[in-house]
Amino acid sequence: MKIYVSGKISNLPKPEYESRFRVAEQHLKAMGYEVVNPLDLHETSAKTWDDFMITDILHLFKCDGIYMLNNWKDSKGARIEHAIAIECSKKIFYQPCT
Repeated sequence: MKIYVSGKISNLPKPEYESRFRVAEQHLKAMGYEVVNPLDLHETSAKTWDDFMITDILHLFKCDGIYMLNNWKDSKGARIEHAIAIECSKKIFYQPCT
């Protein structure tokens, strides 16, 4: 099963969001999932938010499910990805609260 990781990136320090996404990626891989991490999808940071979302959504469509990080509700992009996952009947996993 291929799982897309979704959570807040905008307005967070790079080390914080990178850590959150990498920890989730490793957790999911350890469980045997193929993981799509949006941090690995972009060649340059010179793109617009819309450009990032278009690329991310294209990859989400190719996944069987989505893994929502705890902070996903604070992210417009993650809320959009969550809505797409619901409408497309993808399996939705939520990061446990810590």
